[in-house]
Amino acid sequence: MPKKRFNVSQAKDIPGRDKPIWLKHGVAFMDENGKIRVKLESLPLPNAEGEVWLNLFEDDGQAPKLEAEIINF
Repeated sequence: MPKKRFNVSQAKDIPGRDKPIWLKHGVAFMDENGKIRVKLESLPLPNAEGEVWLNLFEDDGQAPKLEAEIINF
């Protein structure tokens, strides 16, 4: 069974926007035994409550959109 690959992302609220933007912080891999290993390429910042929440999204093989495209400049 091949390893599953995930993008490690964090939602960031931007004043004046209805939806947060998603910042990619690294990748994660799930091995054949279900164990997950995470490689961070940047450090996530805590929210207003001092918590850091990260999300794993299965990698679909497509390149991430540029931030300018996400913010609709």
